Amino acid sequence: MTACNTQPAATEQAAETNDARLGEDMEEAAEAMVETFGINNKILTISEMAASQTALPADLQTLVQKIQTDHQQVEQQLKNFAGKHNIELPSMINYDDNSDVGQLRAATPEEFANEFTELLDDINEELVEALDELEDEGGDVDAEVATFAQELLPTLRSHEEQIDQLEDAM
Repeated sequence: MTACNTQPAATEQAAETNDARLGEDMEEAAEAMVETFGINNKILTISEMAASQTALPADLQTLVQKIQTDHQQVEQQLKNFAGKHNIELPSMINYDDNSDVGQLRAATPEEFANEFTELLDDINEELVEALDELEDEGGDVDAEVATFAQELLPTLRSHEEQIDQLEDAM
């Protein structure tokens, strides 16, 4: 299972609103912020799915709890930052049955841990790439945007390491 790069309609709508609202200098940073928010939302969505699974190994349950806590904080930081800079974020993101999230929903309990870990790894890599882009794009416009991205990256890189260790152990 690989991460799906299509953006849900709410994400596209937020991007269009930002294009119309913001000056040209902030458009790329806003686009990277919307992408980052959408990817973070996907991690929260699948971690909520994992938290409801009763047959997960203990080390994976621990990681899921950490990821939920960390990404809820990331979501709040993204919302605060976007509000401060008048950037619109998607209000609700739904994933259809054909998306990678939909496929994870359909996984049997026996398949779930492996599919979840693989998808989480893919999505986390996407999020790190999006934050790298936010740091680059935002740094061209506003040092605060670059600093914001720099502050989030260590946590996400730590998650990458933990996910890789779990995948190796599975």
